[in-house]
Amino acid sequence: MPGGMNGLQLAERVRERRPETPILITTGYMEELPSPTGRTQPLDVLSKPYRQEELLSRVRAILPGVS
Repeated sequence: MPGGMNGLQLAERVRERRPETPILITTGYMEELPSPTGRTQPLDVLSKPYRQEELLSRVRAILPGVS
């Protein structure tokens, strides 16, 4: 990503500015995720590889009204 920011840093920035914004992290590097200690909200993480149905289910769960 531009400026050397990674997806986790972007998620934290979004939460700082717009805490109501739903965020779903997808990653193939679960072991690299930081511990939840000190976080105001837990991360919603979907590990790769995943099936399309799993992704759709998770998006529906965080975005009310999506069918």
